[in-house]
Amino acid sequence: MNKGKILTYKILNYALPTAIFAMVLASIIIMFSIGANAFNLFSYFTIQSNILIALFALFLIVANILKDTGKADITNKIPFLIVLIMILNIVLTGVVYLTMLLPEDIKNGAFIMGASQVSNIMLHGAVPLLSLIYFLVFTEKKKVKLVNTYVFILYPIVYWGFTLLRSLSGIKFMGDSLFPYFFLDPEFNNQGFGKVLMYVSFLLILFYAVGLLLTLLSNHICKKKTLNKEQ
Repeated sequence: MNKGKILTYKILNYALPTAIFAMVLASIIIMFSIGANAFNLFSYFTIQSNILIALFALFLIVANILKDTGKADITNKIPFLIVLIMILNIVLTGVVYLTMLLPEDIKNGAFIMGASQVSNIMLHGAVPLLSLIYFLVFTEKKKVKLVNTYVFILYPIVYWGFTLLRSLSGIKFMGDSLFPYFFLDPEFNNQGFGKVLMYVSFLLILFYAVGLLLTLLSNHICKKKTLNKEQ
């Protein structure tokens, strides 16, 4: 790798996590500036997955500084499986928004450009994309046992349980719903709990499938590196 490529690699290694952290922070500030309710805001899977990835990005910035200054190397202190879960959650935040939530907003005339949509674009588009790029290019891959891949559906299950318990509070989101997303609301268009269960089942399968794909990719890269070292 020549000096130009090394410099570009180092710059991007700082720039991507910095951009991720800055966009999440800016988006949350925007949300509060337009009157978002804190209890409602932090009840969204989108916000939770973005906050987790922003904290991870902040960790990466600190880890890179410590490593480059020769003070310490804490880059791999976070278990790789946890990293996979965070990447999976943020990537599917973007996928679900683009395939399920955005079409519904457009159909209902709710997609209106403004501060909130700028925030939406960052949280559902830019952050997931940059997070995936960082993972693919910069994150050191480690082998994950396939028997452990069940963990990919734990967060979504716990989150669904949280939304059910939260609905008992009676505090409503925009659109007069007790649930953060239409596909979790049995009363949305009178779809009933059966359709909600269908949506949840589909999403759990999606989470597991994409998580498994990321695992197989990581394991393949690890195997390839091992073979190259042996040659």
